Amino acid sequence: MPFIGAQQPPALGPEKIADRKTHTADGINKSFDARYDQDNVMVFKNGLKQVETVDYNLDPNGFYITFVNTPTANDVIECVGSIEITDIARNSYKKESFVLDGTLDYVELVSSISTEDRFNVFYNGVRLVRDVDYEINFLFSRIIFKGDVSEDDRIEVEIIQPGYRVHRDATKLTELADVNPTHDGGEVLHIDSTGQCYFVHAGTTPAGQIGSFAMPNAPGGWLVCDGSDNLKMTDFPMLYDALCIRGTANVVSGSNIITINSFISTLQVYGGISIRGIGIPEGTTVSTVNSPTEYTLSAEATESNPDVEINLLPWGFGSDTTTFRIPDFRGEFLRGWDVNRGVDGSRRFGSFQDHAVGPHTHRAYTTSSSLDNNYNYWGGSRRFGSFGHHYNSTDPENGNTASENRPRNISVLYCIKY
Repeated sequence: MPFIGAQQPPALGPEKIADRKTHTADGINKSFDARYDQDNVMVFKNGLKQVETVDYNLDPNGFYITFVNTPTANDVIECVGSIEITDIARNSYKKESFVLDGTLDYVELVSSISTEDRFNVFYNGVRLVRDVDYEINFLFSRIIFKGDVSEDDRIEVEIIQPGYRVHRDATKLTELADVNPTHDGGEVLHIDSTGQCYFVHAGTTPAGQIGSFAMPNAPGGWLVCDGSDNLKMTDFPMLYDALCIRGTANVVSGSNIITINSFISTLQVYGGISIRGIGIPEGTTVSTVNSPTEYTLSAEATESNPDVEINLLPWGFGSDTTTFRIPDFRGEFLRGWDVNRGVDGSRRFGSFQDHAVGPHTHRAYTTSSSLDNNYNYWGGSRRFGSFGHHYNSTDPENGNTASENRPRNISVLYCIKY
C-alpha cells in the first residue's frame, strides 16, 4: 500500500539527527522543550507551522522555544529540531520498518529500548502522537496502536537513544570514526549522566577544583582564575555544572517571590547571589532568603512555570545569557569556608574579605626615674610613675613596612579545572 497523507520529510544529511518533541499546552506556559543547533528548528501549533520572531523566539543555547503569545490550553505544540553530530553519534539513532499482516495491533522492535529513549512513529507516512495514537511497552519492546490497523499498513519507528550525542560546535570535532576515542592533547571522551559527551583531559580531578601551579601559564584542562566572564556554557559544560547550585522552583509571572521545590541548603544561598531560569530575567539576583523554601528576587518573573530549573551562580553572571564567570584569585590568599564552625562566621561562600588588624596592645618600657608623665599607647592610656628615657614611635626599628599586613609568601598561579 502506498503512503497516504503527508509524506515523510527527506532523510537528513549524514551529520544531522532530528529531535522531535510534542507538548500539550496548559494555557499558562509559553516556553516548550526542544533541542536544536543554532536556528535549526521548526515549530508547529495544532499542525500549523509557526514563524520565528513573529510567533516564537529561540533560546540561544538551543534548549527551548518561547511563544510570543501564550498558547491556549490543549493546543498541541510540536518542535522539530536538528542537531549536528559526529560519526560516533550514529550509534544512538536507529530506524526500524514494518509491514503489518492485519492480525496484530502492535509491532515488536528488534532494538532494546528504555524509558530514556525518544521515539518517532510513522503510520503510512503520517507521524503519530504518543499516548494518543500509540503507547509503548518497554518490557517487550512493543509499539501498541490504539486505533484500528490494516494489512499492508507500513510502520516506521525512529529510536533516538542518549548514548553518544554531541554538539560539534561544543567539541570542535570533525570526525570520531576511530574506535579509539582519544583526542588531541591527551583528551578522552567523557559521557555524562544525561548522555551528552565531551572531550576532557584524562584523570580523576573533578571540574571546579582549584590548583596552584609553579608555572606562569595554565596547563591543559585548566583555566587561570582571572575572573573571566565570557566562558560559554556549551564549551565548558562540566565546569558550569560544577559551579552552579541547581534546584527547581515554582515561578509565577509578575511576582518576584519564588517557591523552592527541591532542597537547597540555606548555607549556599544568600542575598545578592545570581540566579538563572526560564521566566527569570537575566541579571536577576536573590534579594532575600525568606525561608529555606522561599526567595525574594530582584526582578519579577516574566512567565509562570510550576517546576522550572534554576541555576544559582556564586561567582556571578557571564557577559550574556550563554556565558558564565569564574573566580578571580589573582593576588589573593584563600581561606577555608567556615560552614558553621564559628571561627570565621557570618561569611557566605565565595565572599571577599578585606585585610584587618585584630585587637592587641603595645607595652612601654622605662629605664630610670626622673619624670612624671602620662603615656598614651594603642588601646588606651595609663599614668606611669617617674621615668626617664623612653620611645613612643610606632615604626619598627628593624623590619619590613608595606601598605598591607601579610605573612611571608611566594606567588603561584591559581587555576580551575574544567
